[in-house]
Amino acid sequence: MDKRKLALFILLPICVGSVIGSAVFYYLAYFHEGRYRVYKMSSKDMEPTIIMGNYVLVDTVFSPDKIVAAPSPIGDIIAFNPSWANGELLFHRVIEKTTINNQILLTTKGDANLNQDPQTPISQVIGIAMDTNFQMTNLLSVSEKARSFLALVFCIAIALVSGIASFVLLLLGKKT
Repeated sequence: MDKRKLALFILLPICVGSVIGSAVFYYLAYFHEGRYRVYKMSSKDMEPTIIMGNYVLVDTVFSPDKIVAAPSPIGDIIAFNPSWANGELLFHRVIEKTTINNQILLTTKGDANLNQDPQTPISQVIGIAMDTNFQMTNLLSVSEKARSFLALVFCIAIALVSGIASFVLLLLGKKT
């Protein structure tokens, strides 16, 4: 077998595997049960900071020590599922952080609410809001399975382009 053909048969699977593996890993690590999650605001509690219906990008990997507790507009906005909210996911601003018996408790308040919320243990926090007007509404309207399929198609397309580029480079090398 010609050395160039041998290189093609070795190089092409490596390129394709690397591209697909990297893309799938990135997707799984950051957007599918990973670090970043996107949620839709379902209440007016945080208006005008977060408008009902906006998408919020939440970083689920956070250090409790780094949460900033302060009145609006300085305190961090958290996504949390407090026991007192009957399973509802809330986005409220952290206005106070205390530690009692080695447990961090957060006092929150929706910007549009008059009263602060009961204290919530840090264990009920999902993450910190990174972007309160996330602009991926066209992708978010697609179902989870369809997004996964589109990600796979995109990975395969990149892998094919990579393979074609390798083949063209081999052909160009053959002519010289």
